[in-house]
Amino acid sequence: CTRSLENLYSKAKALEYEGISTFIHTGSYALPSVTFTGSVTRDLVLIDKVIGCKIAMSDNRGSYPTSKELIKTLTQIRIGGMISKKGGVLHMHMGGLADKFDLIFSVIKDYSFPVNYFSPTHCARTKELFDEAIKFQKMGGYIDITSGGSKFAPLHEVIAYGLANGLNLERLTMSSDGNGSVPRFDENGALVGYGCASCETNLEVLQACVKNKILTIPQALSMMGKNVAKYLNLSGKGEIKVGFDADFAVFDEALNLDSVIAKGEFCVKEGELVKKGFFE
Repeated sequence: CTRSLENLYSKAKALEYEGISTFIHTGSYALPSVTFTGSVTRDLVLIDKVIGCKIAMSDNRGSYPTSKELIKTLTQIRIGGMISKKGGVLHMHMGGLADKFDLIFSVIKDYSFPVNYFSPTHCARTKELFDEAIKFQKMGGYIDITSGGSKFAPLHEVIAYGLANGLNLERLTMSSDGNGSVPRFDENGALVGYGCASCETNLEVLQACVKNKILTIPQALSMMGKNVAKYLNLSGKGEIKVGFDADFAVFDEALNLDSVIAKGEFCVKEGELVKKGFFE
């Protein structure tokens, strides 16, 4: 209602100008999707930065979509992704309602729709949701867990639990939800205020996973790099290879962040911020 896709696109372009690679989704929590051009397909084809569409699932802030509404949106994503060569995904904010993955499983079964177009996030919001996310992953899907909020336990413990129950690390991604809105509720479930998700939590989870010997360093880093780039079809990203973008994070032996290089230029060097935004 108060933030537009034009705002989002402008911010993404500003960050790109300042040296950070950016991509965006069209849509919103509800269906029908908010778009730039009047259709999700046209947004994917005509808007350079759009790589998918967002929706809220199993959440009382969403629109409680039907299977027919969902499959129509997915079809638009699929067509737009094919024409634009972007791939395309339906990025699904997973809420805490009891139906969890029910509608997703139904659409995959009833319409024989490819699982790779579904992109659920906040999958560790509750243990029950995470169990269904692992089931979805075993069908060939990717799942995303959120370090900055929406988790039933510290994420290194969530990952350890998942590994004991068939979690596939190659189809697991992690996002911070950094700067995202985090509502606060009292003991009666009444909304009492809002917080803001931290941008530092991915680093904290990386350190905890390695310190507790749950993941190796390459496994932990893949959740934030290689796996993300592969799933979202981001060519030239996510791995250290000849011909790929020169994006690096340099750590000390304790996995404290020492330096950051984006697009071949230092943003942080030996712990010092050397590249700032336009208004800083």
